[in-house]
Amino acid sequence: MSERGKMKSEPMKVVFINTQYVETDARSFKNVVQELTGKDAIVAAGPFESPSTSDDRCYGGGNRIGKDSRRPYDDGGAETTTEFDRFFKEMPPMEELYKLWSES
Repeated sequence: MSERGKMKSEPMKVVFINTQYVETDARSFKNVVQELTGKDAIVAAGPFESPSTSDDRCYGGGNRIGKDSRRPYDDGGAETTTEFDRFFKEMPPMEELYKLWSES
């Protein structure tokens, strides 16, 4: 039998991608990335660390995934992403929309 007839079966690599939309601020960006990737999230205080922004009662402490950390005083965990915001995050790129519009 020729060499072409022999096929070496190599295992197939399968990658699962779980897309998540996250809102955060600059101070907690590294914590969010490490939490999503499974790394230990230990970050030293940055140059923009102040008592008012590190307090959990004011501006949410900047470490809540999916919460608006810019809103003064924690509102009990209400989601900030509205259906309208989700629509814009999931819509196709503008180039694709323009192409569809110009073809019709």
